[in-house]
Amino acid sequence: MPPLRYIASNKKLKALLSNYDNKPVATTGKVVGVHFQFAGSSPTDQVVAIALGNDSPTSEAVVLQIGALDRNEVISGLKTLMEDDQIVKVVFDLGRTAKWLRGYGMTGVTLANCMDLQLVYKQQAKVKASNATLETIVSKLGGSSTVALQQQIATFNAKLKDKAWTKSPLAPPMWDILAKTMWLYTRCYNAVCGIPETKHAFPEVTVPCTKYITTNSELQRLVQQNNNKLVEDTCCVVGVHFQFAQDKAFYPGQEDDEQLVAISIVGSDPSDTAIVLQFDTLDQELLLFALKTLLQDPTP
Repeated sequence: MPPLRYIASNKKLKALLSNYDNKPVATTGKVVGVHFQFAGSSPTDQVVAIALGNDSPTSEAVVLQIGALDRNEVISGLKTLMEDDQIVKVVFDLGRTAKWLRGYGMTGVTLANCMDLQLVYKQQAKVKASNATLETIVSKLGGSSTVALQQQIATFNAKLKDKAWTKSPLAPPMWDILAKTMWLYTRCYNAVCGIPETKHAFPEVTVPCTKYITTNSELQRLVQQNNNKLVEDTCCVVGVHFQFAQDKAFYPGQEDDEQLVAISIVGSDPSDTAIVLQFDTLDQELLLFALKTLLQDPTP
């Protein structure tokens, strides 16, 4: 998974804002997850940390330790980000978050392109209620690895007492879980709405056309058009590249891991269309079936 930057000093926050046009996020992506970590469900409803970023292999997650930072600097950065209509901000429970932001002092903000996962789920699942839990949303919108990630987060959080989040500085394992929670947001959103930044996450290939497959409907059409395979039957030689992103250890004792993020496929003919599949946003059963059909075909 992408690297992580922990911000718990005003000097580091100012440097971050200076580098990213007064936005507290270390990415130029057009879809950004913003996770507000509340310390339990007390009447004060205190946010103790904010995680921002996306799960692109080229991005960097940021965790802000709110209690250690200048309130005006935090508000300025969040306001700039939330009002930027060129960036989609994916959050969870926007109503609760907006209430906290007002109490924190962030007023007079015109939200632009802020997507609440609860409303995205409501539309996709065609349900009346808009208060679905994150677990419910992930089970509906996420791929199998996203569901596994959510279960990992839930297991970690179940072992914590609410007061653990109020300590400063936060322990490195907690940075990790905050970033992973934020990644759930972008993954679920991208699974439904596509991934505009996918085209910029990998180098351009020298073929006339590249087709990016990021939704299940696109994958189904591709498979149907090519006899249950991912390329045309006319291809005699096919290259298949599996792109992995390393999940770096955030604290001593945690092992590095690698995660498959994309698969690119192209024939040897210069006129062939290259196919790039965003692994986690697709129906993995259908994708693996199509890969198996392709790899077992003796012709290409």
